[in-house]
Amino acid sequence: MVSVLFCAAFPLSRQAAVAQDIDPTVEVTRQYEGRLAEVHKPVQQMPVPDSLQHFDLEFEYNIYDSPYGGTYSFDPLVLDMTPGAADSGRRKFFLKAGAGAPLQPVLDAVWSPGLDGNFRMSLYGTHRSYFGPYRGIDILSGSGPKTRYSGHEMVSSAGADGILKWDGGALSFDIGYYGLGARDTVLARNFDALDVRAGVRSDNSEGRKFHYSASLHYRFGEDKADFRGGQAERGWLREHLFNFSAAMGPSLTRHSRALLGVDFNMADYGPGFNSYAGDISVTPRYILEKGRWDLDLGVRLAFHFYNGASADISLFDMAPTQLVYPDISISFEAVRNCLDLYFKAGGGDEVMPLSGILGRNSRFDEFRMLQPALGNIVSRVSADIGLRGSIASRFGYDLRAGYSGYANAFYDGIALTESGSPAYVPVFGPSRLFRLELDCEWESQDFSVDGSVSWKESDASRRNAGAFGPAALSGSLNMVYNWNRRIFVGIDCGFSTARRGTVLHAGGTGPLNVRIPGYADLGLSAEFKFTRQLSFWVHGGNLLDMTIQEVPLHAAPGINFTAGICLNL
Repeated sequence: MVSVLFCAAFPLSRQAAVAQDIDPTVEVTRQYEGRLAEVHKPVQQMPVPDSLQHFDLEFEYNIYDSPYGGTYSFDPLVLDMTPGAADSGRRKFFLKAGAGAPLQPVLDAVWSPGLDGNFRMSLYGTHRSYFGPYRGIDILSGSGPKTRYSGHEMVSSAGADGILKWDGGALSFDIGYYGLGARDTVLARNFDALDVRAGVRSDNSEGRKFHYSASLHYRFGEDKADFRGGQAERGWLREHLFNFSAAMGPSLTRHSRALLGVDFNMADYGPGFNSYAGDISVTPRYILEKGRWDLDLGVRLAFHFYNGASADISLFDMAPTQLVYPDISISFEAVRNCLDLYFKAGGGDEVMPLSGILGRNSRFDEFRMLQPALGNIVSRVSADIGLRGSIASRFGYDLRAGYSGYANAFYDGIALTESGSPAYVPVFGPSRLFRLELDCEWESQDFSVDGSVSWKESDASRRNAGAFGPAALSGSLNMVYNWNRRIFVGIDCGFSTARRGTVLHAGGTGPLNVRIPGYADLGLSAEFKFTRQLSFWVHGGNLLDMTIQEVPLHAAPGINFTAGICLNL
């Protein structure tokens, strides 16, 4: 039965991965301060152009955070909230709900019961979905969009998290559900997962003699797909993801300490495939925080493992590694409270699971792949040098230049089937990337602006047949004006220049040069605050009615509107 699922072959280059970059020292809580106007400014989190979100090649998105980065990622009002301490023990309830035309329900809910003592917990739920027409893409001839088709894409998560603090440390947990559903003319998918996370850490208070942190993550996921083209077929795949991270070490002096970090990641696909892969790394490091200097000097020793030829059906094609990688961060406060100069260098070997690709493209069809579809990312070195700071406590900026060299990396790709129809495929291989990036923001009592712009030059499409490189220029801009802290008006725009690449043909003919056009995604928003606890919002997106392809072959809908309410009790 399994062999039936692998019926269409796409010629691929070497397969690779996305990373699980988990910092066990981060304290996570969903307890919010109740300042309504600051919590839900009517700013749309733009569908960030692909060259920013993926082709920075840092691969820092975390599969355990349930990212919604599929073919259409619509989030009309970004919950621009900063978790507060909320030590008063008061109950908190936050709700954002809305819908629009086309139908695109939006829901965010958090309830934190009032508890005494050092224990805090929250119940949470989120939902994003779209039901309606999509634009067809004529990527080969370039003569314009094909006939629209209808479908849906939705993502949901729900669960409970909490933290228990004591003098010197804290224990945190998160147990939740993650669901992803999608349907188009070829594939109908439902992916369901259970996530369990737990972590313990010491605080970093002055005088501490020994530091420790550890986190454990487990995901059980089940992918169920029904194929609509030709003879009906069904694919089932179960995924087990394990992650363990720990770091511990003594304080050497008042300002320095030594730590030894250990990371273990594994993706296992059970009955029907008997395929698994993973990576292990050990990182000794020296940390110094004194005066204007912050030094974090480490060396990562990493290697991977997988069963390869012994698997019933091998899902992994793993690239060789170099074993030793830098892990360095240096920061110098050139002007106190105004300007920092910094340098970072890193690298490593990390495995990409199915969840990572589905987070990128929910319509990826792994069941019809004859060749392995998963693998590892090998970052030989990635370095950035930059400066960040603020002016007059209103204007903040972060300007950096960097380089990344990859022995193996993950790219969007397109292949033609024997029938000549295009299909999305992951393409993996070596590349070099040069980048120059700027993030900045301005905030006053009545007006705020934040934006980013990025220039990138990569040889990914030249060195890897079928791969699409990053856009040369991309970015986003958000502006919000508020009147009397009651009426908010915003404008936002995400933009990207064209992406170029090639398309492979299963029949053996040479690759075709193709181009994904650039776009500007313009949006307008407004919000009226009735009371401190209740407001009404509305947002219009893609007002220029452009064809936006964050993922090849799948375009966001045209002009759309969403409206709803916000409660903060």
